[in-house]
Amino acid sequence: MNRTMAPLAGSSPTRAWLRRLPGWLVLIAAALLLLRTGLYLTMAAGAVRFPYQLDYGEGIVWEQLRRIASGRGYAPIEGFPTIVFHYPPLYHALTGALVRLTGADALLTGRALSFACTLITAGLVARIAALLAPREVARWTVWSGSGMAALITLGMLPTSQWSVLMRVDMLCMALTFGGLLCGMLALTRPRAVYLAALLFVAAVYTKQTALAAPAAVFGVLLITRPRTALAGIAATIALGLAALAALTVQTDGGFLRHIVLYNINRVDLTSLRGIPQNIVWHFGFVLAAVAGALGLFNRLRESRLRLRAPSWRAHLAAAPDDARAAVALLHLALATLMLGMKAKSGAADNYLIEWDCLLALCGGLALTDLLARSFGSPRSGGLPGLQGLLVPGALVSQLMMHPVPDIWPEVALRAHTPEAARLVAMIKAAPRPVISDDMVAVLRAGKPVLIEPAIVTELAAKGVWDESPFVAQLRARRFAFVVTTGLPGSMDFDNRHSPAVTAALAEAYPVRIDAGSNYLNFPAGPLPDYVRMQERAAR
Repeated sequence: MNRTMAPLAGSSPTRAWLRRLPGWLVLIAAALLLLRTGLYLTMAAGAVRFPYQLDYGEGIVWEQLRRIASGRGYAPIEGFPTIVFHYPPLYHALTGALVRLTGADALLTGRALSFACTLITAGLVARIAALLAPREVARWTVWSGSGMAALITLGMLPTSQWSVLMRVDMLCMALTFGGLLCGMLALTRPRAVYLAALLFVAAVYTKQTALAAPAAVFGVLLITRPRTALAGIAATIALGLAALAALTVQTDGGFLRHIVLYNINRVDLTSLRGIPQNIVWHFGFVLAAVAGALGLFNRLRESRLRLRAPSWRAHLAAAPDDARAAVALLHLALATLMLGMKAKSGAADNYLIEWDCLLALCGGLALTDLLARSFGSPRSGGLPGLQGLLVPGALVSQLMMHPVPDIWPEVALRAHTPEAARLVAMIKAAPRPVISDDMVAVLRAGKPVLIEPAIVTELAAKGVWDESPFVAQLRARRFAFVVTTGLPGSMDFDNRHSPAVTAALAEAYPVRIDAGSNYLNFPAGPLPDYVRMQERAAR
């Protein structure tokens, strides 16, 4: 008797479609990421060319560059005027060299360097993701997932916002992830450890907190390739001490005083709110990263069981691919711990950039695994519970909720240009110096920055710097006017102006004009002609 056989489980078209659904969602997310990246690149190009301030910290970096170039970097800070140097000089030196080479504007050159380093960082994240992907999966899934890791890197809010600023962070990230890649390659190519050492030292001399990546690389190398690790550590120490000695001699000890003693902030736990806000905003990216990190750990555990290694040390020493995965996981763990450095006054979201790049790396691994599972490649390991519909669904949802990068659109920059130009014109016309929270405007007007309000407020609060000479000059009305962001009681104002400065400002500069992004504070009496002329032009 003939009977119609029921289709085998998993062989029906419906089941096949369901199996591939996560992969199709990943491809939809990839299309949305490509669209978002195109918008980001367009907006970033406009922001880089904007001639005025985008971020409070740009002006002081520009002024530091000018002083380093003229041999006045890391000078003593007693009295007034005074400039504190928050970071080592590599970013300033590279920007200055590019300015001399091209003759371009310093602000735009510094931003272009940051933007280029952002793209390099994204490329390095993709390369590391490809290196960490399982060897048995199809190459197209590896490069698709790795490419999405690069796009996620560019899609992270802190990364995209800081990518167009004249700040040290993105150069530091490019050097850090370059060192991370070389450190991973050193597991099978020992000489690569010397390039890793060079890049790690360069990263630290760009931003002194770039310690998580070298700690992860050398920590794993010590238990898997001790001779390679010791060679790399020795090279790192030698290069670092040589640079330190040169800077110490050149600055008469000022370099260490600025980096260690003067670059301080008060503890402020409210700054930690940026961490959960970052997670909520990027919920799809974060969920993919969690899946990728757990999948990586599971792969390590399963590999050890398969190899029957007696210890983790023996396992990682015998399996370079697994040792690279251990480096990535250790780097992520250390970067997570270093998020605690955000708990200080004035801390911005640049403290999240390295962590976000590592989340993008892990997210790319999860997406590689999803594509491999969905389209028939051999299984690459992971957590099916997280990597089913939840991860790609959350990713698509996030990208649909936030389709446009949250950086400066051209229309906003055009709207802000007249206001910024008027401020520059007033500072240029002023017969006396101007103190300004917008330090880019001071430099655009051809005048030097005399003080950076935020850091001296911290130093005065700690008793490291005597603010009385500055307060006395305020009370004596030695400045044409004072530009502040916000009003007393607001976070921006209070983080940048001590109670003594605030009182002197209220007494000596009681006339306040709302200039849009800033407030202009003038002495009592009629406004100067150059101010009234700009006000008439604004109407």
